[in-house]
Amino acid sequence: MRSGATAARRRDIRGIGASVLGPLLAAAVLLPFRSDITSANVALIFVVCVLGGAIGHGRAGAIVAALGSALWFDFFFTRPYGSLTINRIDDIVTTCLLVVVGLIAGELVVRARHSERIADAARRDAAKLRNISELAAGGEPAGALIQLVGRELVDLLGLRGARWERPPYTSELPVLRHGRVLVSSNQPGGPERLLHAPGNQIALPVWGEGRELGRFVLVAPFDAVGVSFDPKDREDAVALADQLGAALAPAWPA
Repeated sequence: MRSGATAARRRDIRGIGASVLGPLLAAAVLLPFRSDITSANVALIFVVCVLGGAIGHGRAGAIVAALGSALWFDFFFTRPYGSLTINRIDDIVTTCLLVVVGLIAGELVVRARHSERIADAARRDAAKLRNISELAAGGEPAGALIQLVGRELVDLLGLRGARWERPPYTSELPVLRHGRVLVSSNQPGGPERLLHAPGNQIALPVWGEGRELGRFVLVAPFDAVGVSFDPKDREDAVALADQLGAALAPAWPA
């Protein structure tokens, strides 16, 4: 997990560096032609740099590219040259627009990517449930269905493992259900207390036809401090357990 975070930070640093260098390189290329190209065309080229920063590196890349574009446009392409002073109102407006374009472009890219992630997650969830339903309808053995759901839970929640247990259980664990974690009534706080589970294990019960068929014991990574899941992932995990319970219940021994 740490190596992944380190790699992500390195990508972010490289992205910010590219967003800084892009407008500067554009300014260096355009500078020899300053007397032959209009400020409007220069601004449009800088807009391309801003959009590139937004597409490549999201909101942060867009903002950095926009600020750099406004800076180099002001410094190299507005009179007096070589100064951050601007004499013409049109150039002031153009400089401000470069920043505004960066903010808008970055926000649009972030929202588009967020919507794409949500759509991808919804497709994956639907595929998981459909796969389980198809296997159950095809008469797949109970053990195979349990193993399949266990693998899906590990992948969905980023677990170290998920083992199947049948009642009676030898240990009492906090229970993951729709929208909350229930703690046994003999623990401080009572059965309705909401909290992260102590240690790195939590139970996900599987119910079918009004009876508890068994449970998955969800084992978080060693470095987990308590067990905490994203609300959407938690709901998906419970839905998988409910789907498994519906598939197992008809042939499950009493």
